Amino acid sequence: MKLLSLPQLGLTFISLMIIMIGRYIVMSLFFSRYTGRLPLIKETGRYADSKNDVFWSMMSSSVFALAGALVIEAQKVNLPQIYVSLNLQDVWYIPLSFLFYLIAQDTFFYWSHRLLHKRIFFRFHHAHHRSTSPTAWTSFAFHPVEASLQAGFLTLLLFMIPIHLSALLFLLTIMTLFGLTNHLSVELYPKIQKEYPWVITATHHHKHHHHFHWNYGLYFPYRDWE
Repeated sequence: MKLLSLPQLGLTFISLMIIMIGRYIVMSLFFSRYTGRLPLIKETGRYADSKNDVFWSMMSSSVFALAGALVIEAQKVNLPQIYVSLNLQDVWYIPLSFLFYLIAQDTFFYWSHRLLHKRIFFRFHHAHHRSTSPTAWTSFAFHPVEASLQAGFLTLLLFMIPIHLSALLFLLTIMTLFGLTNHLSVELYPKIQKEYPWVITATHHHKHHHHFHWNYGLYFPYRDWE
């Protein structure tokens, strides 16, 4: 079996690191400016620590970039279950696998998130909670241990469950948009928040940053209704 090339892995890691940091800065600047004049979600004790958020986002970006580099380089030796060919007879599998990944990721995030709020593990999650009124800069502010948990789970799925490249890219886009918009302390989707409460929006997640002890989900809030 062909082995991974460490020099190529390093180059891919550096390239992804630059892309991810650039994406983080551009999108955070855009959403910060776009939402700057919109009313904040009404909660007391507003506090944002942008310097802390940027520092930990740089740390988590390195973890996500390493995971991405491993997947990309492993794909060259056919290890991950990512495919690009399209068989019309199997086209039904693309949305099905996307939903599976979405639900699996949400489930893992919820339970690992609850675990990280236990006193013994909160040291690895406190970095994300310095901002009780989060901003776009908070969206990827994770301790490397927490970032490794989330990146590791998705990477493990990619080595086990086949998924079409288009479905994977759509999943990563959804994950990024949820991460950003749910940390704005501004409700961009008031209609969805009121009429479709089965999807998490900024209102739901803002309460988590303010109170800490509930609303642990990523995409769907139904576990928080218990």
